[in-house]
Amino acid sequence: MAPISRTTLVALTSLALSVLTSATPAKRQAQVDHPRVNAIWTNSDIITADLGGGNQITHGSGFSLTDEAGNEIYHNAYPDGYAPCQSGGHTFTLTGSCFGGVPYQFTCASEFSGNPASCSVGAGEITYTADGNSDTGFYGIYATNDGYCGISFPRALLDGCTPDGDWTVSGA
Repeated sequence: MAPISRTTLVALTSLALSVLTSATPAKRQAQVDHPRVNAIWTNSDIITADLGGGNQITHGSGFSLTDEAGNEIYHNAYPDGYAPCQSGGHTFTLTGSCFGGVPYQFTCASEFSGNPASCSVGAGEITYTADGNSDTGFYGIYATNDGYCGISFPRALLDGCTPDGDWTVSGA
């Protein structure tokens, strides 16, 4: 299996950003005007029919954080060494100066196909949740299976949210 291209993952991330308004906090807190971070889990598969050279399957998945403008501030295809979204759920903790040293837990549960079914972001007593989105397409000699789950959540700090920031990832 060949890994999916970074261009395809960026396209999926852009698509996910366009529908991030579906996230809702499980516990309400006072409305505070904080910058927002977008957490995005993606999965993509392309399968081609056998044209004499055998079937070809391409797969890609990953986890990204972006700022409000869509600029990537963190990306890891396998946070904590595992696929970011798994059947039964996978949780990892991410800390860094972007979050003021507060550990944030990121959880994603997938469908059998690998597409995200649900995801959540939690810090302290506040948890934000969202449902996943997926699409399957058949195009003659190939099929696609794409999915994502995205959450937009507030953060208190303005500094330290860069791709080369002091990110630490660990199992939950």
